[in-house]
Amino acid sequence: MWKTIARRLLILVPQLFALSLLIFLLAQLMPGDALRGFIGPGTHPDLLERLREHHGLNDPWYQQYWRWLTAVLQGDMGNSITFQRPVIAVIGDRIGNTMLLSIMASLFTYLIAVPLGILAARHKGTSLDRGTMIYTFVALSIPTVVMGLINILVFALTLGWFPPFGAVELSAHAAGGWTAFSSRIYHALLPAFTMAFLGTVSIIYYLRNEIIDNDSSDFVTTARSKGVPENEVYTRHILRNALLPVAGSAGALVVLIFSGSIFIETVFTFQGMGQLFISSIRGRDFPVANALIMFYAILNTLAILVTDIVITIIDPRIRIK
Repeated sequence: MWKTIARRLLILVPQLFALSLLIFLLAQLMPGDALRGFIGPGTHPDLLERLREHHGLNDPWYQQYWRWLTAVLQGDMGNSITFQRPVIAVIGDRIGNTMLLSIMASLFTYLIAVPLGILAARHKGTSLDRGTMIYTFVALSIPTVVMGLINILVFALTLGWFPPFGAVELSAHAAGGWTAFSSRIYHALLPAFTMAFLGTVSIIYYLRNEIIDNDSSDFVTTARSKGVPENEVYTRHILRNALLPVAGSAGALVVLIFSGSIFIETVFTFQGMGQLFISSIRGRDFPVANALIMFYAILNTLAILVTDIVITIIDPRIRIK
């Protein structure tokens, strides 16, 4: 297994190199530059030219890419043109909020999806099963942005149960400590629930189908013919095999939640990495945008690797290659 992990990580290096080159070329093809929207309409052309020269925006693309790549290899992601701060510091201010949101959304997703998938399978054909399937169809058909706006209207503005916008109260942030942390959790509840509502569909669907398929398999029939108690048949034979697709989707779920946070954080104005990514694209702040895209790419690769390892732990008969 360790050789496989090392090989996967080595393969990641050329993949990231190719991805970084593609990202940089696409950024160069976008209209405008990082100074667009950063300067006033009455800026003198000479000052604008000096600013472009200062930031190296007049250099050929390959010189800009080589300068950026060598700096990244030295641990320097560059400076944000919009915030006039190091990219690492800008992302560091937001990553905590996104991690909190992702952890809560993942927890809510499994707390909702696993019980519903199990209950729907064990009560196949009943009103509970049909209701669960209707729930999955509704969740699958609603866009992320629309669901976020509906939850804001119902649970925040109408009922007043949750704050509609922001990641923390200003007074709580100033107080720090547990006050600030509890305020962050309170603000993350509604966007995390929104992400969980939309992220449960695949888990419920696969878990339900796997339980139904395993229930009629030969090894389950043999276990029952030998007089194995039904609860033991269900937990040791049916559920254990049915959980493999759920474990297999864990990595994809992590990536989905992180990528889905881009839209959720924008709707809820939640100050995380997703909202930072959108603002960096709008402001042509390419150092920040490139760093975030590279982060998502590394996260995606590592999540797939972790998923493969988890599957081998659950079922030792499976070996990753």
